Amino acid sequence: PGDKTVPIEHATMIFHAASHPKSFLSLDKADHLITSKADAEFIADVVGAWSMHYIDNYRA
Repeated sequence: PGDKTVPIEHATMIFHAASHPKSFLSLDKADHLITSKADAEFIADVVGAWSMHYIDNYRA
């Protein structure tokens, strides 16, 4: 990833500090503020699908 605002090492530290459930998604060519509509839609789809796994398990 080539984020010009925050180095990838910051994301790694946050990821390691977070408790489970967690996943790390790196978006090549996306900027830190996610100014591309296509990138934002992709992220929304991925996060939505990922979170449904845990929401569905919580409801069961």
